[in-house]
Parts: sequence; C-alpha cells; structure tokens
Amino acid sequence: MIRILAVDDEVKMTRLLEINLKTEGYHVDKATSSKEALQMMEETTYDMVITDLKMPGMDGMELLKKIKSIYPYTQVIVITAFGTVESAVEAMRNGAFHYLTKPLNLGELKEVVRKALRMKKLEE
Repeated sequence: MIRILAVDDEVKMTRLLEINLKTEGYHVDKATSSKEALQMMEETTYDMVITDLKMPGMDGMELLKKIKSIYPYTQVIVITAFGTVESAVEAMRNGAFHYLTKPLNLGELKEVVRKALRMKKLEE
C-alpha cells in the first residue's frame, strides 16, 4: 500500500488531499505542522510527503530539507499559495519532486503523484 503524508496548517487542505488521493487507492495521513509530520515519519514509512510551503514554526522548505536528509527515497511535493520562481527553484534544488501552486488543479496533482511514485520505484 502506498502511504502519503499530507502536511498543511490548513485542515481543509489536508482533508482535500486525503479525499482526492484516497480515490486513487492511496493511504493518506494528515499533519498540521512540520513538527507533527516529522514525529509521524519516525513511526511510519511514507512513500511521499505533500507539504505546504508557508506554515508557522518550521516552514515547508525546512521540512523538505530534513526529509531528504533523513529519508532520501521519500518523494516530496511542495504546494503553496505564494508561488515564486525563486521558491520553486529552491524547492527543486533541495530535492522536491515537484512544486504546485494553489488553488490546486486536482488532475495535475494526481498525475504528479503518479510520476513521483514511478520515480521512487526506479530510484529504489
């Protein structure tokens, strides 16, 4: 079973991700902070993390760096309502598989998730 962790301080966004990705057959857990996400990752192996960029405390970019240093094969997709070319480039340099802006195009999200999971299989 593919396990995905959705991380966003907006509960509505994690719920939207959960509903849409479960229809694709994925198991989705939700976290409302980077700290909570890292704690969950200590207990469960995730194939993918979808994280918001702007969050209180540790932001999504810092979470991305930590995930890639500890769990290099976990794919990370960064989502943000405040997309800039600079933050997209920084996310990709730090190991993000993809960078999407809100409001999310759910068809695009599902396709990016499929591609990221195929890449994870190849890397492993």
